[in-house]
Parts: sequence; structure tokens; C-alpha cells
Amino acid sequence: DLNGRTMVDCIGIEDRRDVMADLDQRGRIDALEVSLRDGNSRRRDAVITAASLPIGSMRAVVAGIVDITERKAAEAHTRWQATHDALTGLPNRLLFQERLIEALRSRAEGIVALFLVDLDDFKSINDTLGHAVGDELLVAVGERLARGLQPGEFVARLGGDEFVVIVRLPGGVDEAAAKAELLLSALREPFPGAQVAGPMRASIGFALAPHHHDDAGELLKDADLALYRAKALGRNMALIYDPAMREAMNARVEICSAIVEAVAQGRIVPFYQPQIDLRSGAIEGFEVLARWNHPERGIVPAAAFLLALEDAETARQIGEAVLCHAMADLSGWRDAGVAVPRLWLNLAPGVFRDPAFPGTLLGKLATAGLSPE
Repeated sequence: DLNGRTMVDCIGIEDRRDVMADLDQRGRIDALEVSLRDGNSRRRDAVITAASLPIGSMRAVVAGIVDITERKAAEAHTRWQATHDALTGLPNRLLFQERLIEALRSRAEGIVALFLVDLDDFKSINDTLGHAVGDELLVAVGERLARGLQPGEFVARLGGDEFVVIVRLPGGVDEAAAKAELLLSALREPFPGAQVAGPMRASIGFALAPHHHDDAGELLKDADLALYRAKALGRNMALIYDPAMREAMNARVEICSAIVEAVAQGRIVPFYQPQIDLRSGAIEGFEVLARWNHPERGIVPAAAFLLALEDAETARQIGEAVLCHAMADLSGWRDAGVAVPRLWLNLAPGVFRDPAFPGTLLGKLATAGLSPE
């Protein structure tokens, strides 16, 4: 309802220029989206299709106006849902990637600092207090990070307990490190109302453009490697990316791949180191040591593949392979009448966190006809 006003009167000034130009030059308007005010001065989005027609010595405009306000609102809502995290309301990974690319593209001077923030031991909060409490804490963390932003800074939730902050800085490494400490300090402050005992702890990995990389994907990898290192060094700290981190990760990936292949080929084998009673000289048993029977290098000690043991899944596979070999050897010795008092086997810490491990081990011993004693 235009309340007696002409179509042109209701259209905003910028759109009005386009409408008049099309009518003057082409004599028609083809589905032009405009913003206008209805008879009650409410802003509406509309599509106008119009034509200029001669009527005697004058010209008249015949127009059709379709109100698309609700459609535009639905599109905006859909866009918001696609680019924001449903739990915290923060931008999500998709919008973060857009903003990071934009920040790097528009950087003329200074640096773009990317901070990956990961909450320490968040899984234990979910496990002990429940996911509802964990969700409340994630919302509170997101709000605190957002409140601490300066103009032009950006925060998003990537998923789980991981957040990311993009900051433009005029300085260099020292200024970025100071910003990282501010983020950590903000999260260490108590969260009123949260059912969490003690302060919240977090780890941060950060990387800088152009110091490290100018590409968005590579810069994110840099920050992720720094975060991984901060976690490995004990958590509750902020670390800047160092190229040596990527070299170490590449070496780890390479050795893990080789070890997984070696496990599949049966090339991870046990060696047995006697454990001797120094008083009697009697052999008390054997410590089982993992060795890699390399097709070219021969027998490779565990020290050569320690990086693979840092990966929980690869370490589990190594332990599984050595355990199966050791049980087969022990069965063979028993059948040959060779008495072995006991074996000591080293397994990855993650194996003992598996509640099914004791039952699985006992089942394997029973299948092999071996006593757990």
C-alpha cells in the first residue's frame, strides 16, 4: 500500500536514480530489486517491473511491484544459519574462512595474526558434568572472546572446543604474543555461574602473515601446528608457529605411514631382553622390545621410530603387533618345554584408557592357551 504516493516517490534515492535512468533510456524496467517505504513508512524490499507507454501526448508508466520482504528475510536467515554456529551464535568455519581470505587479501601493511584457541581438558567436563554444562561453558567462552574484541577483530567457533581469532596488528611478533596472552588471561578468569571448579585453561597456537604464510590454508595449518605443540608441551600456554614444527610433523606423518605398512606386513617384531636377578643370577623373565624388521635397513630399534609412538593409534598398532607375536612365541616355548617365568610388555598409555582392554587381553591369552598369571 503506497498510500496515494507514486511508485517513484516511495523508492530510495539511490534506487530512484536507477529506475528513472532505465525508464528514460530503455522505456522499461526488468525485475529490478529496490528498497522502498510503504504507506506506513515501513521499509520493504520489492521487485519492480515497469514499462513506459504513450497515452496521447503524454507518457504513462505501468508497473508491477512484488513485495519480497519476507523472501529476503528468509534468505538472510538461511545465510545466517549457514555461516554461524547454532550453539554460540558466533561465526562458523565457513564465515571464518571467508573473513581470513578477505583479511589477507586486503592487508596493505602490518600483519594479520591468526590465533587458534583450544580449551584444555574440555572432554573431562563433558564426561563428569554432562554435555549441558559443557555447552553452557562453550557459550560463555564465546561471549567472553567476543566481548574482548577490538574494532576490526573477528572471532569464530570452528567446532567442538576450538575457537579462532583474527586480528590485524601494526607491529610484529611481540605484539601478537601480547595479544595471545590477553586471550589466555581472559579465559583464566572465573566464569560466574559455571559449574566448573577452578579457572578455565586453554592452549593457543598462532601464526602471522606475511611472516609465515600469506595463504589462508597454510596459515591455518601453521597455527594448528603451533597449537599441537603447545598441547604436547603441557597445555595452558600460547606458542607461535616455527617452521621446525612443520618439518617435525612431516617426519612424523612419514614414519607413521611406514610403520602402519610395516605392521600390515608383519615386520614389527618382538626382541627379548633378559631380566636377571643380580643376587642369584637367575633369569626372572624377558622384557619385550619392539623392533622394525626393515626390508633394506635390517633390524631397526624403537629409537628410530619414536615419532610414530607419539601417535596414539600407531602406537596402539605397534603394541598389538608385538603382543600377538609375543603370545605366539610364548606358546611355542611352552610347547617345546622351555619355561619362561614372565614377560614384561610396554604398551602405549592410550591402550590402558580403553575400558575394553582388560577383557580383550584376557580373551587373547585364553585363545592362545596362556595363563594371565
